[in-house]
Amino acid sequence: YHNKNRSSYHKDKLPFLYSFSFISPRWEGVKMGLRPVETLPVPPNREDSYNVMILGFDSTSHNGFIRKMPKSYKYISKKAITMNGLLLGVNLTTYKGLCTLRFLNGWHVASEKQYDFSYNIVGDGTPAALFAILTGKPEEQHPDSRIKLRFNGFRQQPADRYLRPFFLEDKKNMFSEKFCIGDTPVYKFLIDMSAELFQLDGKKFCFTFSSDISHDNFDLISSADDSLLSFMETWSAKHLENTLLIIMGDHGSRFSKLQETYQGKLEEYLPLLSIFLPEKLKRLRPDALAALNQNVNRVTTPFDLHTTILDVLDLKELSDTYTVPGCDLPRALSLLEPIPANRSCADAGIARHWCICTKWRNVSTSSPMYNTIATALADYINFLTSEQRSKCERRQLTSIESVWIQEVDDQLLKYVFYKDEDAFLGNPQASAPRTPYEYYIATIIMSPGRGVFEGSVIYDTQTNVSSITRNEISRLSAYKNEPHCITATHPHLNPFCYCKDLL
Repeated sequence: YHNKNRSSYHKDKLPFLYSFSFISPRWEGVKMGLRPVETLPVPPNREDSYNVMILGFDSTSHNGFIRKMPKSYKYISKKAITMNGLLLGVNLTTYKGLCTLRFLNGWHVASEKQYDFSYNIVGDGTPAALFAILTGKPEEQHPDSRIKLRFNGFRQQPADRYLRPFFLEDKKNMFSEKFCIGDTPVYKFLIDMSAELFQLDGKKFCFTFSSDISHDNFDLISSADDSLLSFMETWSAKHLENTLLIIMGDHGSRFSKLQETYQGKLEEYLPLLSIFLPEKLKRLRPDALAALNQNVNRVTTPFDLHTTILDVLDLKELSDTYTVPGCDLPRALSLLEPIPANRSCADAGIARHWCICTKWRNVSTSSPMYNTIATALADYINFLTSEQRSKCERRQLTSIESVWIQEVDDQLLKYVFYKDEDAFLGNPQASAPRTPYEYYIATIIMSPGRGVFEGSVIYDTQTNVSSITRNEISRLSAYKNEPHCITATHPHLNPFCYCKDLL
C-alpha cells in the first residue's frame, strides 16, 4: 500500500496466460478503490456546512463546450447557471489559472516565484480532499510535469485521496495506454472515482481535472459527453441537496486551427464555468440565487470563484482582500452578491493582454508600425533566452501573422481642442493627436521549430521605445521537447528556448 493510513489503491497480481512463451505467465496490473480513512472531526457549528464537487476540463472554453458537448450543455443550461463573462484574467497556463482558485497556496500572481505547495485550504477542519489534482500538464501522462512547470511539488500527500501514485504505478505497465486505464477511458475513470468518493461518510471537497481528451486535441472531448451527462443526472439527484457542483474549464483551446482566428482568440480567454448551487442554499438564500443570475453577464474571474466557494462554505472571512490600486472594490468578489455592471478588467485585476473587453483594429501591413511591433516582440523573445545562449538557439522572425492596435476614441483625443461650442464633441476640423502610449498585440512565427507567439507591446510614441513583459506573451504552439536542455534549471524559458542540440 502507498502511505498505509491514506492510501487509495493497491496493486493486484492475477494469473493470466499470454500467447507468447517468452512473457511471464502472469498478469500484473494496478487496481483502484476507495476506503475509509481517518480524518479530523468536523468543528463545532460546522455540521450543516456544504460539500463541494468540482469537475474541470483542460482547454475548455464556454463556446467550445457548447459545440463539442451538446448533451451535457443542454442539461447544464436547464439545471445550472453558466457565467458568460468569466475571463481568464491571469495567464493561459493551467497551473496559474487553477492557482487563482487558491486550492494550492503559494501562488502570487504578480511574481514568478517558485511555489511552495505545502498545504491546502482547510474547509471544514479537515485537509481539503483535492481529488486527482492534475495541474498543468496532466500528471498521469507526464510524471515529471511538476518539474517542467516550475512546481516544487508537495511536501506531504496533499489530500486524503490523491491519484498521482496510482497513475505513476500504472505507467510502469508496458501495456499502459495514454487514454485508458485498462478498458476504461481515463476521463470516465476520473468521473467514476469522483462519484464514488461521495459514497463515503463525512464532509467532502472533491477537485477532479481531466486533460487527456481536451489538451492536445479538443475534438476528442466529445467522447466524454455521454459520461458527463450520465454523471450529472444520477449524481445530482443524490447529492445536490447539500453539495456545490461546478463544471469548469481553465482556458480555451490553444493548439487548434480555431485558435488562429479572431473567434479562437476570444474563446481562449473565456473558459467554461457552470455552477449548480446546493438546493438547500437556494431555499435559505434566495437572494444568492438571484445575484448569481444577475451576474451571468458581468466581468468575473477565477478569483471570484474562489471567494464564491468560501461564501457557500460560510468561510468568506478567508477570501482574498487585495484591492487593485485606484479601485474601490476588492479584486475577488462573491458571485452570490451583485457585481457592479460597470466593473472593468482593471477593477478585476485583469491585464490588458487578457481582456476581451478592449477594442482592437488591424494595423495595415503598409504601416511602419506593423514591422516595428513584430520585430520588437521577436527581439524581446531572443533577449529572454540570451542568458542561456550557449544552449538556446537565437530564433529568427519568419512570419508576421497579425498586428492589432487598441482603439482610442478620436473624439476623446480631440476634446483637448474644444472651444465653448465644441464642449461635447470636440473640434471636428482638428486632427486627433497621437496618444503618448499605444498598445499593440502581435502574433508572429519564429524559427527554428515554427514557434507561434502572441504578445502585448506598449509603444512610447515620444521616445519610440517598446515595452514588453514576459507575463504578457503567449506561446500558441506546443513546444514539446524543444527546451529539454534548460527545463531542469530554467523552466521559465520553456516556451521560448529551442535547444541547439536539436538542430
